[in-house]
Amino acid sequence: MNDKQQSNTVLIELVNSEEELEQEDLSDETDYRKSLLEVSKRQQYRRTAEIIQYLEIKAEVNKVSVNELLGVVLQQVNYHKDRQVSRLAHSLVDDDVRSPIKSFTHQQVSYLQQNLALGRFGYETLRKFLSKHHSALGNLVPTWKNLRKFQKSITPPILTDTVLSGVRFSYCSALVSTVERILDLVISSGTADLESSLVVVIKDGVDGSGSHAIYQQMSNEDTHNMILFMFSVLEIREVASGRKIFEEMSPASPFAQRPVFLILGKEELGNLRDIANTVRERCTMQPVAHVGGKTFNLTLDSTLSMIDSKMRGLLSGLGGAYCLLCTVKKETACGRKEEGEEDVNVESFFTINRSVQQTKADFERLKKDDGTIKRKRGDYDERKGLTQEPVVDIDLNTVSPLHCLMRSFEFILLLIYHLKSGVLQWTESSLNMGRSYQFYCTAKLEVKALVKAKTGITVDAADPTGKGGTTNKGDVCKRMLTHHREVLVSCVDTRYQEKMRELISRVWIIISVYNTTNRVNVSEFKAFCIDTYNILLDSFDNEVTKWISISPTVHALLSHSWELIQANNDHGLGAFTESGLEANNKFLRFYRQYLSRKRSQAVNMSDTFTRLWLRSDPQIRRH
Repeated sequence: MNDKQQSNTVLIELVNSEEELEQEDLSDETDYRKSLLEVSKRQQYRRTAEIIQYLEIKAEVNKVSVNELLGVVLQQVNYHKDRQVSRLAHSLVDDDVRSPIKSFTHQQVSYLQQNLALGRFGYETLRKFLSKHHSALGNLVPTWKNLRKFQKSITPPILTDTVLSGVRFSYCSALVSTVERILDLVISSGTADLESSLVVVIKDGVDGSGSHAIYQQMSNEDTHNMILFMFSVLEIREVASGRKIFEEMSPASPFAQRPVFLILGKEELGNLRDIANTVRERCTMQPVAHVGGKTFNLTLDSTLSMIDSKMRGLLSGLGGAYCLLCTVKKETACGRKEEGEEDVNVESFFTINRSVQQTKADFERLKKDDGTIKRKRGDYDERKGLTQEPVVDIDLNTVSPLHCLMRSFEFILLLIYHLKSGVLQWTESSLNMGRSYQFYCTAKLEVKALVKAKTGITVDAADPTGKGGTTNKGDVCKRMLTHHREVLVSCVDTRYQEKMRELISRVWIIISVYNTTNRVNVSEFKAFCIDTYNILLDSFDNEVTKWISISPTVHALLSHSWELIQANNDHGLGAFTESGLEANNKFLRFYRQYLSRKRSQAVNMSDTFTRLWLRSDPQIRRH
């Protein structure tokens, strides 16, 4: 029976019972001096007792509850008079609306707390506000004490690094905790009969950040710099069947990165001990997860991909190398041949030929008694850019996707500056340019002003936020190479515009393919990269010498991206991007400043570290 039929039945019953009501001489016919709302609760009960009894009888006859009976009548009476009361009456009829409100889980509340950036005071204020205006809602939110008790239960023990002034997790405990949380989600979603042996594909890396505030704290280190090491679980699959049971859908998100350690200091050789120990721990550990009474043996497939070129040079010991993937010299990579040599064949240096074993062998051969490297001018063929002993024992054969985008854009900007000024000499030094330096500076200002006027974007300038670096961030580079490509092309002389348009288009295609996660036709992509490299070397030649100096990152992108894709089962390396780790720097600053205690540096860093851990929890962030 629908609402209208129920209402009609009730109204007919009420009309037919009028004579019966008169005969029974009900007490509600008495002329009371006060209204029902003005009398006491006891008087209200006495006056309505017989009405309630009558409603119970009619509700039973119509096979509904008293609340549903009243709801139907109120809906019909107020449908045209007061829609709000009519909707309220609907809640007396609808079971879904009348169902009791369930309490929020600790995970749901943790998600709310992390995304609203609530500290203890903000959280308690929210809870009091809900209790004041709706008592039921206040009881649905757990107390701060209970919430913190839950959050501590899913956080591994924090270890204090007294040598490097920082905080850390055991890499094994952090990884096992993350995998267990993921497997709990997989099992609860209905996936059953999981194999006991699983392969866990992860990426990790380290990045430094500066301009951090220094507070007046106990045992304070006088530095504005911090180093953050993080990892991300990309996928989990079964060993025997190869079935993929989990895949990270947002590998570039900062919320998908799990912290391992946070220490004070710059990205320099003296602070590499903790990084090297962490990488060694990752390579040697044999993690075991326990979920739902079952034990899972985990095999790691890890890649140290979230590092920039500076950190990669420090870790590999190749601080003086032009390319960290091959041994080609800079002059050769830029197409310049020495006297008596044949023309440079671009395809000859399109192969990765460096390995950590060979680098260590070169170090043993070249080191002096004090452990340093023998150096002399023009010894690149012998030393191959080696400056120190490698810090890690793994190959760092990767190119950071985000830095490829930014460095490629910066290279194109430099090329545009030189072409516009007519200074076909790859240098920005006033000593080397001589009188041409003023023309170069003028052209540089004109290009930046033109881009600003046509796009509203400030390029190649100091970061106005004071956090270091330039305005050439990832989003700016992407917009300039796609939506505002013609603005860049218009900055050069008309004789170069067609070649510049083709070059920018090709570079963007290569960056996009490298950053994808889809399957790539490697043979065609390699041929495309070779053609692009030749266009770069030949299109802007001054007919005397190869004047363009190709940056190491652009060389690695054009020469080795195809081989890196091939090594990744013919798939792009977008999942291994370092943008998620880089984006965590702003959260690191925010948490230290606003959501952590300031009484000591250890407590301050511990609170910040915990925030990064909870916000990236797989079960919390799924809400």
